[in-house]
Amino acid sequence: MKIKILYPQTLGVSPGTLRHGGFPRGRKRILPLGSPFARVSRAGEIHIGKIPRASARGFLLLLLLFPSVIFANEVAFGGQGAIPIPMTPSPILLQDAHIVITGNNINSNELDGSWQYACDYTFKNNTDQTVQVKMGFPFPVKDSITEISIPKGQRLNKGDPMVYDFHVTVEGKPITPTNYRVPVKKALDYKGAYLWEVTFQPQQILHIHHDYVTGVTVNDMGQSFVNYVLQNGGLWQKGKMASATVEVIPNTPTRFCHEIEENHPSTNLPGVKISGDKSDRRYQWHLTRFSPAKDLHACLLTGRDYIRYRVVYPIAQGSDSIPLNTITAEQLRFLQNAIYAQYGQHFQDAQMQAFFNSQWWYESNLNYSDRMLAPDDKTALALIKKYAP
Repeated sequence: MKIKILYPQTLGVSPGTLRHGGFPRGRKRILPLGSPFARVSRAGEIHIGKIPRASARGFLLLLLLFPSVIFANEVAFGGQGAIPIPMTPSPILLQDAHIVITGNNINSNELDGSWQYACDYTFKNNTDQTVQVKMGFPFPVKDSITEISIPKGQRLNKGDPMVYDFHVTVEGKPITPTNYRVPVKKALDYKGAYLWEVTFQPQQILHIHHDYVTGVTVNDMGQSFVNYVLQNGGLWQKGKMASATVEVIPNTPTRFCHEIEENHPSTNLPGVKISGDKSDRRYQWHLTRFSPAKDLHACLLTGRDYIRYRVVYPIAQGSDSIPLNTITAEQLRFLQNAIYAQYGQHFQDAQMQAFFNSQWWYESNLNYSDRMLAPDDKTALALIKKYAP
C-alpha cells in the first residue's frame, strides 16, 4: 500500500479537485493523529495524542471516533450524473426531476463498485408551436492524468465517456443517442455529451428517462462522493423546476462525513431526510420551486472504510495512533475482531457479538469467509498477534 503526504489545502478536497487530478505529489509519510491536520470527533471529546484508559469496549468506541489517518492508496474519480441540457436556447420547461442513485458494492477493496442512476424528467412545451429540441447529456471523459475507478465488468480507454450502459427513452420508447465530443474551447467541466432530438407538439408534456452507471469517487481519507449536476436544470425555460427529488441508496452501512468528523462541512443541499439503518439507510432531498444554483456533492463514509482508516491502515503501517505495545490484551482482542467485523463475521462470544451489533458500521454476513480479507487486513492481524499474549 502506498502512502502520500496530504497538504493542508487538500483537507477539504472536493470531487472537482479529484476530477482534475488535484492531489499534489510529495514525500511519502503518514500524518499521525495529533498532527496539525488531525480533527477531533464531536462525539468523543477526545484530547488528541492521549489514549484514555478504558475498558475494551470503551477503548474501541473512542478509537473509532478518532479522525482517520490519511492514506493515498485509494484516490480515484468515478464519474457523475447530470440533468440533460438544451443544446440551443429553448422554450421547453423542465417541470420535474426524480433521480435515484443506487450503490453496488461501493466499498469494494478493488475500487470496482458502481453507482446506478435512474432519472425521470417531465418536460413541457409552453408554446402553441411545434418545437424540436436537441438535448444533451454531458459527461467527463477519461484522461491520462486522473486516477480512475472502473466498475466491475467495464472497460475504459483514454477519451471514453466515464458513464456506462447509457440509455434514454421518450415516453417509454428507446432513443439512440449520438456521442459528441465538445470542442476544447467550449468545454467547461465536460469534454463530451450524448445527444438526441425530441419533438414537442404544442403544449405537449413528455416524460424522458435516463439510466446509466458510473464508478465510485473516493479520496485518500476513505471518503466516497456522490455527485449529480443539478445546475443544468437552470438552462431550461424560466430557470427553475416545480420540484426535484434526489434519492441516494448506498446498499451498505454509511454515514455522512460530517456525522463522523466534527469539522467536515455538511452536504451542500438543504433538507435531507434520512431513513432506515445499516444497509437500508438512504438519503432523500425533495426540493420544491427549485432554482438549481447548486449541484449535489454528498460525502459518505462506508462502514468498511470507517474500519480501514481507523484500525487497519494505521496498524498495518505502524502509525503511533494505535500503540499496540501499550494497550491491554482485551483491547487487542477487540481490535483484532474489528478487522473481521468489517466484513460481517459473526462471533460466538455473545458479548462481542452484541457490541458489534450496536455499531452503525457492522452488519452480520452469513457468507463471511477469511478469503474476504485484504492484504492490509492480514498485515494488521499479524502485527496484533505479535503483541497478544
